Amino acid sequence: MKAAQMAVVLCLVWGAGTLMAADGFASRRQAERLIDLFNLEPRVREIPEAMLQIEMQKDPNISPYADVYRRYFSDALSWDRLKPELVTLFMQEFSNDELKRLVTFFDSEVGQKYLKVASALPRKISVATERLLNSRVATLHKGLEQRRKEIIEGEIKKLDAR
Repeated sequence: MKAAQMAVVLCLVWGAGTLMAADGFASRRQAERLIDLFNLEPRVREIPEAMLQIEMQKDPNISPYADVYRRYFSDALSWDRLKPELVTLFMQEFSNDELKRLVTFFDSEVGQKYLKVASALPRKISVATERLLNSRVATLHKGLEQRRKEIIEGEIKKLDAR
């Protein structure tokens, strides 16, 4: 009897492990598909040069070593190194079902449109914010002038009270 129970337990454990592995494989496929939909590879390939430019702006004296830095950044941040990290991150943050839904969304027309406009949104928001602030700058100046007058009047009253 114990052998039969042990066989059942082993089958359940093996079956659960197989399902978990299959779910992990499915999640990995979904995460890879999502990353492909994001079309990150071309942008990732630009990172080493951008990093080099940042370093050279911080310290122009590294210019003679630019090729060494370029190789370092290109190697350390290669797509072949970064993609598995991204896949793992997506798998840690999202369940297989969530990854499937994200893939479905980003594979749709509206999802692709979102990806196209998303990178420009922060800049557009910044421009709109600046425009709104500039449209009200006269109000700021008026308020500052009013407060300055109040402060001066208060100081005058203190002097008069002495």
